[in-house]
Amino acid sequence: MGGSMLAGAGLRLVVPGRSTGALAIRRRKTDVLTLATFGFLLMAGSLAFLIEFHAT
Repeated sequence: MGGSMLAGAGLRLVVPGRSTGALAIRRRKTDVLTLATFGFLLMAGSLAFLIEFHAT
């Protein structure tokens, strides 16, 4: 899910405005920042479950 959001952010950044379709919700900068932030947080959160915090 996080990877898809990061890919969407990348696509929104490079695809012209008239061709974005459902990717374009707000201004380009807002869309890219929102998608990239949520994508990164989802990826970091899922990877945090792989880390052993206590070796008990």
